[in-house]
This record gives sequence, structure tokens and C-alpha cells, in this order.
Amino acid sequence: MSLQKYVQQLKSTKQNNLDEGFSTPISSNADLDSWDKENKSKVDIKILKDVLKYIQDNNLKVSDKKSPVPFVGGDSGKDKGRVKLRVDDVDKVKSYVQSKHSLEVAKKSSADIDVGKGTPTKQGEKSGKAPSGAEWENVITSSYNKLMGDADADKDANEVSDRFPDYHDIGKKIAKDLIDDKKLKGTMTQFGGGKSKANLSDFWIDNGGKDGTPKTDMYSDNYNISLKKKGGSQLASGMTGETIATFNAALSYMGTDRKSQKKINEIMTMVEDNFTKLKTNYTVTAIRKLEKKKDSLTPADKKVVSDYSETESFHKELNEKVTQNLGFEDNKEFLEFYIYECLSGVTKFNDSIKKARASVCVEFDAKTGAVSKFYKITSDGKKEGLSKIPIISPDVESIAKKAKLYAAWKTPKTGPHSSFRVGLTNSYQEIQELPTLRTLIRNEIMNDKIANAVLKEDIYQLDEFAIIRRTVNKLKQIGRSAKMWTTNLISKIAKKVKKTLDTIKKMGSRIFEGLFKFLGIELKSVKQSLPKDVEEFAFGQDA
Repeated sequence: MSLQKYVQQLKSTKQNNLDEGFSTPISSNADLDSWDKENKSKVDIKILKDVLKYIQDNNLKVSDKKSPVPFVGGDSGKDKGRVKLRVDDVDKVKSYVQSKHSLEVAKKSSADIDVGKGTPTKQGEKSGKAPSGAEWENVITSSYNKLMGDADADKDANEVSDRFPDYHDIGKKIAKDLIDDKKLKGTMTQFGGGKSKANLSDFWIDNGGKDGTPKTDMYSDNYNISLKKKGGSQLASGMTGETIATFNAALSYMGTDRKSQKKINEIMTMVEDNFTKLKTNYTVTAIRKLEKKKDSLTPADKKVVSDYSETESFHKELNEKVTQNLGFEDNKEFLEFYIYECLSGVTKFNDSIKKARASVCVEFDAKTGAVSKFYKITSDGKKEGLSKIPIISPDVESIAKKAKLYAAWKTPKTGPHSSFRVGLTNSYQEIQELPTLRTLIRNEIMNDKIANAVLKEDIYQLDEFAIIRRTVNKLKQIGRSAKMWTTNLISKIAKKVKKTLDTIKKMGSRIFEGLFKFLGIELKSVKQSLPKDVEEFAFGQDA
């Protein structure tokens, strides 16, 4: 085609053509390259880049102020591969083309450059229905695999992505950032794991957790990615079962962490100190107080008091003293472990579905294609680092500084883990597994020779502290030293308590599980205050 005919073509306007498919905004060389790769430009890209630079260098005004992009790319129908020029001063562009590119233009342009506004979407926005959260995962996955040279690595993702052609450019930008800046390797797969309770570990279920939604949304060879869109809305706050399970998971991490040993020892010492103080009160003052109170009760009330024994009162008071000081909320390591589990799900998901555990959290901007946040959960963000003996990343450390937690404790209404209770029978032989404090006290009393001698068969019908009370009274009646007997008994019990606590200290990740079972303490609720974006990663976004 002659240059004259090209210029004539350049001046023609077809903006009212209802069949046109000019919709891809082009304002940079990167936009041109992306559009060309997708649509195979019918115009020499070098020429278009040169013209684009000329427009920008000379500050030529764009005819459409609402969408000020110099070119619009054709991406459908007969306009696919063509471009539309959108500047006011077409003559300047014409003169530049004549002086510098006449031969190339005569060869390559033909009817492939038009003039007019076209129908571009706004910069950073797309036409049609926007992808949901899960659909964005597929768009990004498909774009990533194409950039990595393996377009069919996830055909299911391609199928979903193909429904959103207007969003492929954004998907490519996100994928390119993940490859170039975040160093993702290999192909990517959209996880698509169902929200199944079968995904959960026994630990999680035992602690009241029910939500089996995977943390991972897509994964590459080196990263398991938890994805969310910038500016999205949070799906839900953490439910009671989930927060309690997460709290207990953080406690299990503490049990394997050397830095946390100081905190663990402080708690154990506190238990020993409170026990020593309280046991003395109940062998002297409290027992006599309860005895006097019983004498003034009605028969019906006596039965109630009998059901709620001195032992239960002892446990209740001890546990109240312990739980008042059982705070992890200000412990640096604990807060870091809580965030680690909250984001990764390492303890939450069973080993048969390891891909459900996330190693990085990625936030993307659906308008610009930027990766706006990239949190490494493991030390280097790699999925190989997902471990129940975690090395905390600087990102998790930073988040933990902004987190606040509050735990409420309780003593079960049925007594301190009654399933571990021996009961008021002659089956008082020492339990082979870890005893509760109650069974420990009872075993020691039931095996006491003096108590058995003075109480005989009655000993099997009494609770622990009733045995102590009656034995003291009997010894007084026969002129024996009740004080010496009580001191010796309590000393033996205290030694057993210490021995048990020493055993618990060696239980590793189960140290707090063992301690709470021993004391009859349960976690009632956990209140948390986390940064908004962290909560969205932890509990999901509304699609």
C-alpha cells in the first residue's frame, strides 16, 4: 500500500462501528508486548513503540479524557491484532510516520491502524463480570504457567481463566511479579481443596476445630500460596473452636521451643508454690471450717455438700489461683507461634493433605496487577520449612507484635477430668498413665497405713479430704500426734506432685496438655485482635 493510502486510512474514523473489538488499553511498551503476545499484532511492534514514545515525548493530548491511553488494542473479531490511535493531533503523528517509517508503514500497516476512541476499559479496570476469589486463583495460575512455558500444566485453571479474557493482563502482571521478584519456581496448580472435615488432624478436632478449608489456594514447586485480593471483605471471624484449637497448637509449639522453657518453668513453679500453700490450708483451717459448716446444714443440704466434696473445693481454689496467673498473651514466642499456626495450618491439617498448609501469604491488587503484600510464614517462605518445630520468619515476628490475645479458663462442671478419677471404691491402685492431681492425692491417702488402720473399711466410702479429716479426729481421740501424721502425709503428696510435674516437663509438645489434665483446667474461650489483612488470610474472604 502507498503512503498516501496509509495516511488516508489513518485519518478515517470508525468509532461508531458496533462490531469493533478495540478494548485493550495501551500506554506502555509492556502493554504493547502483553497485547501482542495475546493477539499477534498485525502492525510492526517496533513501529508502534516508536510512535508511542513520540506521543509521550511530545505530550500529545488524548481525545478521551476519561480513558487517557494513546492506543487501544483490538482483541476480538476482525479487529484482533489491529490498533486504534486516540490522539487529537493526528497530523503530527502522520508527519512523524512519513519522515521515519514510510517504507515500513507502506509494507506493514495496511488497514491495521485506525483513528478514534474505541471502547477501552478504564486503566486498571476490566469489562464484564469480575472473577471471584477462587476464579482469580485460576486466572493467576493459568497466566503463571504460560509465562513459565508450560501452558497446559493446569488445564482446569485454563478452562476457568478463559471465561475472563479481560482480566488476563492483570493475571500476567501478578504472575510476572511472583516469578521475577518472589522467585517462584516450576509450574503452578490451583489447589481447589474442598472444605472437608476429613482434612483436619485429630488434634484439631479434639480441640473443637471444625473448619476444614485449606490455607493453600495454589502451589508451585517451592511455595504453597494463601491468596487474597486487596480491599476484599472478611468472610468471618474466628469461631470459638478454631481459636481454641489455634491457641492449643501454639502451646504445643512452645513445648518444643528452647526459648519458651523459661515460661514453662515459671508456670510449673507457680503450680508447685500454690499447691504447697493451699494444701496446708486444707489440712488445718479449711477442713475444720467445712466440718463445722456441715453440722449446721439440713439433711438435703448435707447431701449437696457431700456431692461437692472438699476435694472439689480444693481443686477449684487451686485452679483459680493458677489460672489467674496463667497468661500467655504477653509472651513473645507464644504470640509468634499463634500467628504461625493461624496462617499456615501446620497442626490443623493432617499429613495426608500437606498441600493444605500454606508457606506464604500473597495479597494482590486486582486494579493494578501489583503484589501488594507477600508474607513469608516459614523462615524463607518455602514449603519445605512447614514444620511442627517452626523457625519463625521476620514477617511473622512483625505481625505478632501487633496481635493481641486473651484466654479465659475454666474447671469442668463434672470435676477435674472425672474420666481419670479412681472413684470411691477399693480400686485405688496407681494409674499407669499420667494421673490427675486428684487421683495422685487419693492414691497416696488410700495407701497410708495409719489412715487404713484407724478408719478400716470406712476409708473406701470417703473422699480424700474427708479421710484426712476423720483420721485427724481419730488420732486425737487416741492421743496420737495428728500434726505429725498430717505433715508427713502432705510431704509425701508434695513429692509425688513434684515428680509428676517433672514428668510433664519432659512431654515436649504435649507439656501443656499434660499439665492441664493434671490440674483439671480447660480453655474456655480465646479472644483475638489481629491485623485486618491477617484475619482475612486466616479466616478467608467473601468471594
